[in-house]
Amino acid sequence: MNEHAGRITLYVLVLVHVFLGVWAIAGWIEWFSPTVPWNRLSNPAFDQPMLFVHWSAILAASVAFLWGFSTRSRRLPLAMTVIYIAMAAICAVQTFWYMETDTKYSAMALEYAEYSIILLLLWRVKFFREYFSK
Repeated sequence: MNEHAGRITLYVLVLVHVFLGVWAIAGWIEWFSPTVPWNRLSNPAFDQPMLFVHWSAILAASVAFLWGFSTRSRRLPLAMTVIYIAMAAICAVQTFWYMETDTKYSAMALEYAEYSIILLLLWRVKFFREYFSK
């Protein structure tokens, strides 16, 4: 991956994690408040403890990535690996014990693919290794 493509990919990942942070904050607001001025984002199949874990993990991923980006931290790949492993476990619990849709397994596979691609970029692509080398 050349530097131009790496930079574009990095900024796309920043935007994705900004979106995840906003989404998680909206989810937290829903968790604390029975009424919100928007259509609820939270999956009604998830109970309150699961929603607490769900929104906390998404917010942690967002904050960690944005912190790592802004500081160019060499710890970002490891931090995201730990967080994505936790999120993958949460996804498995949600898929096998909570969700009832026909697409739950394909949704889980897509989520796992997203984590894998981001981690592959962070760990293996020269541009990302150099960017996060402080």
